[in-house]
Formats: sequence, C-alpha cells, structure tokens
Amino acid sequence: MSGRRPSSWRSPEYAWLITAPMALFALGCIVGFAFIEPQWYRSWLGGLAALVGLAAANSAVLNVLVRRQNTFVIVTEIPLVLAIYFLPASMVIIAVTLGALVARARARMEPTKLWFNVAKSAASCAAALLVVAALPDIHGAGPSTWGVLFAAGITNAVVSHVAVVGVVVACRAGTPALSRCAPDRQLSPPPPSTSPWDWSS
Repeated sequence: MSGRRPSSWRSPEYAWLITAPMALFALGCIVGFAFIEPQWYRSWLGGLAALVGLAAANSAVLNVLVRRQNTFVIVTEIPLVLAIYFLPASMVIIAVTLGALVARARARMEPTKLWFNVAKSAASCAAALLVVAALPDIHGAGPSTWGVLFAAGITNAVVSHVAVVGVVVACRAGTPALSRCAPDRQLSPPPPSTSPWDWSS
C-alpha cells in the first residue's frame, strides 16, 4: 500500500531556526554600537569602499571537493580587518551584510541559503566587533593592535563555522525519521546546489 512519499525538501526550512536569531543578534549590535557612536554614518565613504572590497572578496570563492562534497573557502579577513580598524562598528556590520548580500545575490542562490549566508556574515562580524569592544582600544599599529585584530578575525571565523555546523545539524535532523518512515523507498537526494554541506557557499 503506497502512502504519501516523505519529502526531503522540507529540511532547508529548518535553516530559519538559525538564520532568524543571527539576524536579530546582528541588528541588535548595530543599534547598540550606533548608540555608542552616534556619528557613525559620517563614515559612509569608507563604508562604501569596504562594501566594494567585501563584495569582491565574497565573490572570490575557492571550491574544494572532498569525498563528493563541495567545500567553499572564502577569504574575507583582509577587508574585514581593515574595516574594523578604520570604520565605526555599525558601519562595519552594515558593509559586511551588504557585501555578502551583493555577492550571494549575484550567485543566484536560493532564498533560504541566501539569507542564511547574509545573516551568518552579519552575526560573525558583530561577534568579532564585540570582542574588539571588550579588549583594549586600538591605537596605532603596534603588537596590541594586531592582537586585537587577530582575536576579531578568529572570532569571525569561529562563529561562521559554528553557524554552518548548526544549520547542517538542523537540516539533517529529520533525515533518520524520514528513512524509518519509508524503509522500502530510496529517497532521492537533493541536487548538489541544495546540499546542506553547501550552506557556506
């Protein structure tokens, strides 16, 4: 007796459980930093330059294939570190967010993955800026400055990877249950463009 075939296409919807909190976190940080630095918007020209650099860095993707799984490596640390050093925190988050949005929109990503990657970039940047705010102020180009910027870069990378792991776990959570519901059926795997392992693309 044939029943309704379980759908494997619903799993990407669980990504919003990760995307929405990250977006709210980034928005809260923008508001908080704007309250601390009310004149942040005067650095719009630097923010525009950072936006261009970050969009270009996000577009330069290194594709690594490991055991039939695509891994994408995107190097955004250089423009991010420069933006953190020269620009107000709120402007940095906005530039990072828009840069990620421009790059991902050009790649014609599906909406769920698009907004996840944009929120991931914004939240990772916001976390990095919180670390910078918690550490001694940046002055000049001495060892302490480089230490603070290094900590910011590490925080950005760690939060980004944690977000990817979180969304993969969320999207994979229902897979065993689906397999048990249809043991005699082989569920068709999603095409490569919708693989959970491509969430960081």
